[in-house]
Amino acid sequence: MTLAIVDLLLTSMVHQVAQLVGLRLLLGIADAALLPALQVMTVEHVPHAAFGRVFSLNQSAQACGNVVGPGLAVLVANWWGYQPIFLVTAGLQLLALGLWLIYFRHQRAH
Repeated sequence: MTLAIVDLLLTSMVHQVAQLVGLRLLLGIADAALLPALQVMTVEHVPHAAFGRVFSLNQSAQACGNVVGPGLAVLVANWWGYQPIFLVTAGLQLLALGLWLIYFRHQRAH
């Protein structure tokens, strides 16, 4: 997820199509690695009795992101332009990473 955040921040600063293509390719690789990693973390850190619920929530969150994301991108583009779309996305991923870290620190404490 950190790679995706850094990639999005860099993408917001591109000035050439080749730079955009290269960074978007890197983002695709980071996202492709993220989904299996989420599944592994779920298996390792979620009680077996809650697997179904947690996997369902994960799938629902992904679907929600696929629906809400493009609409949010349009709003951001209309208000501030195209480059801030990547900054807003990086901010949302940073928020998700922070929540993930808080959750797992809390889990270790118990």
